Amino acid sequence: MKSIILFTLFCVVVSSCKKEETATTDSNGVTIAMKELWRFPLHVNNRFFSNSEVRSSVMYNDNVLVPTTEGQDNRFLTMLNINTGKPVWKWNDFSFPNGNVNMKYTYQNGKYLTHQDGSWSYCIDLETGKTAYKVRRDRSFNPYLTGIGSTVFFEGYSDTVLSNNRKQYALFTSNLPSEKMTETVRAQLSGDYAETNYNTIGGMNVVKAIVNAEKDTLLACFYGEPLPKWYINTF
Repeated sequence: MKSIILFTLFCVVVSSCKKEETATTDSNGVTIAMKELWRFPLHVNNRFFSNSEVRSSVMYNDNVLVPTTEGQDNRFLTMLNINTGKPVWKWNDFSFPNGNVNMKYTYQNGKYLTHQDGSWSYCIDLETGKTAYKVRRDRSFNPYLTGIGSTVFFEGYSDTVLSNNRKQYALFTSNLPSEKMTETVRAQLSGDYAETNYNTIGGMNVVKAIVNAEKDTLLACFYGEPLPKWYINTF
């Protein structure tokens, strides 16, 4: 995709009794085209380069986040104003030169956007385009993030090593915009029963926040484990 295009939705402006057409209709009155408000190239001179990826919709105020490039290996995350199509800020504080970002999963609370890339944790201030934190952890974490309010949930190997050096995935939390991470939930299992060919006995792999009928906020933690003679393809 070389450019991003924004269209209006059924907007009518009356001035001196003359209607400004914002949509094109056929003979049956069916809308077949919308008026283009603005167009912004995702690549300099519309020449395609390998880009970053933002899979989820990230918006703040009247701005939307899109990946852009300014030449080979020169990638940015750019915040665009949805009314004008003008850039508000650009971000490229990657963990290594000529980097890119694959925002498969993100969590946003107000102006703070966080995502996990292997052992790197990022948090971007969507208002200023500045890095709130960029930190390399001592291990990799699952990129799947969820949260409640300012609390973010991560899944990664527990600090606790079980018998026979077995490991398991545990739930970690942090509170935006702080980079500090704490292990919060871990299954109280010995691991003695598990298949001996694997050093990972299982763990948290999906976490969902649920609000029940009484308006209580619950955290549903899905736990997977390999039983004897089972095959497991670990993260």
